[in-house]
Amino acid sequence: MKSDRFIIQTISVVICLFLIVYVSFHSVNLDSQPYQTEVALTYTISDSVEASGVIIREEQLISGQASGGVVSYQQSDGTVVREGSVIAEVYSSSSDISIRRQIRALEEQITALQKVSDARSAEYSSTETVNRQINSEIDDYIALVHQGQISGISENKNELLYLLSQKDVIMGETESYESRITQLQSEVDSLTSRLSGSLVQYTSPEIGYFARMTDGYESVLTPDSIETMTVEQIRNFSQEKVVFDNSTLGKIVTDHHWYYAAVLPKSDSEKFIVGDTVYLNFNMYNITQIPFTVEEVRTDDSDPDNCMVLMSTSHMVPELLMVRNPSVQIDFTSYTGLRIPAKAKRYEGQQVGVYVLDGDVVRFKTINIIYENSEFILCGANSDLERPLEIYDQVIVEGTDLSDGKPVG
Repeated sequence: MKSDRFIIQTISVVICLFLIVYVSFHSVNLDSQPYQTEVALTYTISDSVEASGVIIREEQLISGQASGGVVSYQQSDGTVVREGSVIAEVYSSSSDISIRRQIRALEEQITALQKVSDARSAEYSSTETVNRQINSEIDDYIALVHQGQISGISENKNELLYLLSQKDVIMGETESYESRITQLQSEVDSLTSRLSGSLVQYTSPEIGYFARMTDGYESVLTPDSIETMTVEQIRNFSQEKVVFDNSTLGKIVTDHHWYYAAVLPKSDSEKFIVGDTVYLNFNMYNITQIPFTVEEVRTDDSDPDNCMVLMSTSHMVPELLMVRNPSVQIDFTSYTGLRIPAKAKRYEGQQVGVYVLDGDVVRFKTINIIYENSEFILCGANSDLERPLEIYDQVIVEGTDLSDGKPVG
C-alpha cells in the first residue's frame, strides 16, 4: 500500500511540474509577440438597401372572353408574339379542342406530302443532301426532347416527315402520295363532322410579350401615369394585394423597356444618383443582378418620411410579366479587395498604409483604399504604389511606437 501511495504522489508531482513549465513557456511566447495581427484576405461587399415598390410597363389587354366556351391558349407566357398572331382559341366544348388538334396534325401531314408530290420538289435534290438534312433534323429532335421544348417538336416532326417522303421519291420507292393524301383528307372530314360548334380565334393586337394573367393595373400603372403620382400613392400600390382576374384573355407587354418604382426611407435618397446603374434582386423569384438606370428620385409632402426612386431597364424578364409589386434588394457598386481592420490604418509622412510583420521586422506597406467604413477597409490593387499590401500579409492591428524596419522583440 505504501508503494502504491508513493507512486501516486510521484505522478502528481510530475504533472504539476509539467503544467508549471507549459504555462511559463506560453507566457514567455506571448510576451515575445507584442503586436496583435490580422491576415489580409480578399473580401467582397455590395452596399445595398431593401425596398418595396411596383413594376410599370406598357401593356395592352387582349379583348375577348370565353363566354361559356373552353379556352385553348396557343402561346406560352413570356412568348414574343407578332401582331395578328393567334393567342387563344375558344371552343364550344373540351372535346372540340382534342378533335381540332387531331385535324391540325393531319393537315400538317397533308401539306408535307403535297409538297413532295410535286415532282419539281425532288428534281434538283440528291440522296446525299436529303440524308444530311434528315440526320440534322433527327439531332434537333433529340435535343428538343432533352431540353423539354415541346412547342418545337411538332414543327421538327413535320419537316422530318417531308424529308423522308422526299427521299422515297428520289429513290423511286414511290411515285406519288395521292392515295395517302386522300386517306388523310378523309380522316380530316370525318373529324370535322364531329365538331360541336364553331371556333373563335383571338389574335395579338401588337407585337410584344404575351402573358395570360391580368391584374387590373395595366391601365393604371403606366409610364405616363407614374409621372404625376405622389410618393404616398406609389407606396399604397406597393402594399396592395394583387388579385388576378379572367375578365380578358391576357395582355401584351408592348415595350421591352420597363420600370420599377421603389419606395424607401427618405434617408436613403442620397444613395441614388440620376444616371447611375444599380442592380435589382427579385429574391422571391430567384432573379438577381438585373441592371437598372436611376431615372428620378422623388420626394413630396404626401409622405414626408419616404421617397420614390424610379428606375428603368431594357432587360426583359419573362418570369416577371405577371408580377406587379414585388419587394427587391437594390445593390449599388460592388467592391472587392484586401480587407483590413479600420484601426490598422496608419500614416508615414503623406503615405497611407499599414504596418505588417515581416518575419521579425515591422514593415510599412502602402494601401489603395476603395471602400471604408467604421469597421474595416477594402484595399484595391494599384501598380503605382510602392511596396503595396499583399494577400496573406500579417497586418498589425494594435501596437505603439511602430516604424518601418523596427525589429520585433
